[in-house]
Amino acid sequence: GDGNGNMGTWTGRFAAYEDIPDTYQQEMIWFDAIPEMYTVKEIRIQRTENFQKVTIDIIEKNMGEIKIEEKKCNDENADDITSVLNDFEPKKVANGISVYYKQTEESVKYIFTAEGTTVKITGDKHMEKEIEAMIASVRTDWNRK
Repeated sequence: GDGNGNMGTWTGRFAAYEDIPDTYQQEMIWFDAIPEMYTVKEIRIQRTENFQKVTIDIIEKNMGEIKIEEKKCNDENADDITSVLNDFEPKKVANGISVYYKQTEESVKYIFTAEGTTVKITGDKHMEKEIEAMIASVRTDWNRK
């Protein structure tokens, strides 16, 4: 089946974007600029009646890993990302999106919202350029090639 039953939680694991059923693809945020040396390792989708959470692990052969978490909620508080942002600072606006940024010893983290979906991207600390290029390439329509 296509997983349209609204009861309980649906969870799926995929090895590539192309494997994801259309229903879920339409709800996701897409990035055109995945860094060159990186490949998708796994995409996990968890869906309940109230939210859809997508976790995408992208790895580079030698070292780096980028993790993307997308969370879309159906309740009114969905747009309130301020609760997540305690020690994030505003970065720049990419692609018309306000981006928040945080750097730690090991990693960089970015948070933004697009189409009611909160997106968090985490990568190794030397990866700002790649991640910012990804954010600049965001789109909300899978079919727009």
